[in-house]
Amino acid sequence: MYEMQKIIADILGVFQLFDISHYLIPHVGVGGAVEAKEHVDIVPLIKFTLIFLAGVGAIFGLGLALAAKRFAVKIDPRVEQVKDVLAHAHCGACGFAGCEQYAEAVVNNKDVSPNLCIPAGSKGAEAVALITGKKTKETESARDGVTLHFFTVFTGTYPWSTTTFCPSASI
Repeated sequence: MYEMQKIIADILGVFQLFDISHYLIPHVGVGGAVEAKEHVDIVPLIKFTLIFLAGVGAIFGLGLALAAKRFAVKIDPRVEQVKDVLAHAHCGACGFAGCEQYAEAVVNNKDVSPNLCIPAGSKGAEAVALITGKKTKETESARDGVTLHFFTVFTGTYPWSTTTFCPSASI
């Protein structure tokens, strides 16, 4: 057993950073019992811990940096510009799930109109058209759509019809 301990100590001694062999290898006495130490030197223990944590942190940090570089997603800067112009209501009035999806669609798809964001109004539509290089079209005003929705939900009738319907079915 002593020979094995000496071999391991020699291998660890090659690194010459610090002597950690007395932490890793238990001191076995006669009868196989572990000898108890009167005290533990705290300075080498803290030094070893700090060096170990710094090494592990450096390895994982380098790995994360390489992964971020390798798997980076390229985003068109016009998408961010369009998102900044929109009203950020995430209302779905444009037909998309939220403002970010509409911004991506209006930049990447030539068929998507720049004036679909009703809360942003005509100024927002003009700004989106300027960023994307598209032309805006005249549409019904947002107030007309809101008035129509208000009228149908609270009165239970369409303004052009005398037929009543279930207001909860329109929600």
